[in-house]
Amino acid sequence: MKTLLHTLLRLFAFVVSGVLVWVAYLTYQYWSALFAPTLTDFSRQSWQAAHRYKRLELARDFLDKHVPVGMSKEEIVALLGIPDHQTPHSLTYLLSITAADFMALSFHLDERGRVVQAIIHQT
Repeated sequence: MKTLLHTLLRLFAFVVSGVLVWVAYLTYQYWSALFAPTLTDFSRQSWQAAHRYKRLELARDFLDKHVPVGMSKEEIVALLGIPDHQTPHSLTYLLSITAADFMALSFHLDERGRVVQAIIHQT
């Protein structure tokens, strides 16, 4: 009886540890932001080097240093890379995780694909 109990306990521990590893793997992109450095001075290189959910300060600095109004969609993508969400009239980059959702940088485009507004907002 003790052998069966020990075997079941070992099996249970194995299953629980497997589930924990799987959950950690699935959520790594979120919790790994806790350990990533916060970069504050925008450059194309710092944007690309930053953790995807630690870019809020970089976005603020980007808007302070650049006047994105009038820039083309292609120029924005060249600076910031492929957006997280895209429509024919907007580009959105996720910046950080909040308690309920995300902070994002969105560019609203006119019919020619030029930026008419750039805002940081909560999604």
